[in-house]
Amino acid sequence: MFLTILLAGAINAGPSPVDWLQQLQAEPFEQSRPKAVIIQTREFAASTAISLYETRSADGTGTASSVWHARREVRTGDDRVIAWTSTVSCAPLFSVIVALERLALPNVELRQPSVDQFPTPAPVMGSLHQTHLVWVTARDSGNAPVQLTLESLGSGPPKQIYDLVDAQLSDCW
Repeated sequence: MFLTILLAGAINAGPSPVDWLQQLQAEPFEQSRPKAVIIQTREFAASTAISLYETRSADGTGTASSVWHARREVRTGDDRVIAWTSTVSCAPLFSVIVALERLALPNVELRQPSVDQFPTPAPVMGSLHQTHLVWVTARDSGNAPVQLTLESLGSGPPKQIYDLVDAQLSDCW
């Protein structure tokens, strides 16, 4: 089951955030696929993707422990710079995992409300030269696996999530 929430779309000069997401979803780390990917694409500047992986190991007593790893890829044109960190060396990474698990989803509004019914101020769009995409694995109330994708142009929850993750992990790279 797939649930996709598309907040806004954008056209970028480089690869689309969705194409980049598909590449990163296929990128294994120690035989594990990413549990989350956060992407910021910017026209005329470097774009960044942060992928989160969980690895588990048994200690011989039947107890499994997990370590979270974060992979940061910065693309500028054809150049790529990749850095790694983990919960072993970066304590804030676990806070990022918890924040993503507590992600508040935006309200889904398929029908456009009339202005006189629900007067609201115009949204603050931010820079329209930036696209933010957040993809996470999740489980629904019946424990079925789902994937959530949020994408926005300029501002909104995906930008807020990117800004939080980027700030929390800034000293870990």
